Amino acid sequence: VGVDSTLSIQGSTLEHGYGQHGGCIYASSGKGISIDTSVFRHNEASFGGAIFTSYLTTFKVKNSDFYQNSSSQSGDDILIGNGDEAIIGPGVSFLGESDLTRVSVEATTKVTIKGIIMDRLQQTQEGNENEQNRGTKQELSETDLDEQNQTKQFIAKYLEQNPILNNRYTYKDFFDESPAVVFPSETFSDKSPIVILDGTNIEISHSVFRNQRSASLAGALQLRWLNGFDNVGRENRSASVDTSFFIDNTSIDGPGALDLENPPQLTLVNNTFVRNVSLQAKGGAIDFSCPSKSCEVNIKQGTSTSQFTNNISKQAGGAFYWSDIGPKIDEGAIAFVDNFSNFGPN
Repeated sequence: VGVDSTLSIQGSTLEHGYGQHGGCIYASSGKGISIDTSVFRHNEASFGGAIFTSYLTTFKVKNSDFYQNSSSQSGDDILIGNGDEAIIGPGVSFLGESDLTRVSVEATTKVTIKGIIMDRLQQTQEGNENEQNRGTKQELSETDLDEQNQTKQFIAKYLEQNPILNNRYTYKDFFDESPAVVFPSETFSDKSPIVILDGTNIEISHSVFRNQRSASLAGALQLRWLNGFDNVGRENRSASVDTSFFIDNTSIDGPGALDLENPPQLTLVNNTFVRNVSLQAKGGAIDFSCPSKSCEVNIKQGTSTSQFTNNISKQAGGAFYWSDIGPKIDEGAIAFVDNFSNFGPN
């Protein structure tokens, strides 16, 4: 897709593609790409295993599935750079195994991620067989089964309240009733599944991030702003994470689920964090750092309370850790249940 051109894809399966930038789609300086009801699988590239875009006016994908795509550098499924607007969802799934960042978005003005499913274990039968070969099955204890049942109830209620996802998924899609799979540490990538760098306006909502992992960054989602915005442009930058689930995500040297680095203005509301783990670092669910000293994180009271349940950190902040500047928390906006760390359970 070249200068001033557009591309529309609907009802298609794109597979076994290969390229340096974008195994299936490469777009630079075009007006827009629109994708609906399509499947991207078994594609490979150095950057953007399925899709690579640069300086694109608008990128939109909805009601589509990505699995078993790979990149050698970044963006196993999608890599977006220097665009005006990126809209991912509703009804987009990223399923199965991934070795690097699945979705990488850099220096894009407006980023909207709404109604997506990202689940490492839930996938095609072919993918399930591959996962079983990688891991070791373990029988669930009565406590684990009870926690799993509670999470099922969370998901069922969540889907009932959010028809965007309920059109395509039920809670059974997240729980196949098989024993848990325990992954060896060498299968952890040094990337986060989703990395968004220096976005101007970021909105993430009504999504599920489950069974993701990283060796050194956040287990599920990395939101990062560089330090150069201390006095220039920060007032015009904002981000929000709303009505989303972070379940069973793990990082070795990063927070279990979500890393907020130097956010200019960020709001968290109506989110649920269950059984996320930081094996050797801080923040079982969330780590918030503000090296620029000019950050703002607000945890708001929404239609429901944000839940932090059974999250674990080896160092500090079983649920939530922050340094430099703390978040502003509305009264009643957070409920902590059975989180754990060596220093500060919540």
